[in-house]
Amino acid sequence: MRMARIAVASLSAAAVLRCGGPAADDARRTLPPERVQACDTLLDELAAANLTEGAEDELVRLMEAADANAAPCTEVYVAQARSPGERALAAHRGRDFLFHALALEASLSRRFDAMSGYCEIVADTVTLLFEGIADLEVTLTDPTLPDSPRRRLVELRDLDLEALDVFVAANERECLSPVGD
Repeated sequence: MRMARIAVASLSAAAVLRCGGPAADDARRTLPPERVQACDTLLDELAAANLTEGAEDELVRLMEAADANAAPCTEVYVAQARSPGERALAAHRGRDFLFHALALEASLSRRFDAMSGYCEIVADTVTLLFEGIADLEVTLTDPTLPDSPRRRLVELRDLDLEALDVFVAANERECLSPVGD
């Protein structure tokens, strides 16, 4: 679980990279700042969750909040973005809610459910990491993306690849080894 937490922390830390660039759509609707703040506050609460010692009901509450707010908060973040680089970062940041939900679900499985469904959670996490990397790659193929945001998105993609390596290594023995190993 420590390695899964490292992977989530790596992704969360990477999400603070700013991708600037000229506004692609100055007419983009500006959302009330309290909606962005509410999403940021929840991400902070999720990052601070104690996966190893937290009470089961608190972990369930946080998992459900992360899952329920993933799509709305992603929309909030993306609506604030003004360039392709910012949109890619916003989508990545919204994906952090799903990573936290999976990390909480994995902790609940390990601590309270005798690993029931744990390997499926690991598979979902690996899939989510691959999807995030693929989305970043699509943005990086945009020839209009300025150099500074491109460099930051490359750094973010590289952090995601590292997180994937760490996560797979941490879970390889329990869930990812071929049958018979």
